[in-house]
Amino acid sequence: MEITVNTPIYLYCFKGARTSNTMMALKNAGVKDVRNYLMSWNEWSRNPDLPIEEGYS
Repeated sequence: MEITVNTPIYLYCFKGARTSNTMMALKNAGVKDVRNYLMSWNEWSRNPDLPIEEGYS
């Protein structure tokens, strides 16, 4: 998949802190729709109502 300035990108890690540098780099590169999911996996994994996909793709 090629990333262009029009590709929407949603970043996540454990709490959202490590992805902040990537978010800023993508914004500086001109990507228009970049979002950082604050609390990321730490929050998502604690909610049993949210889906978690397992295995290899």
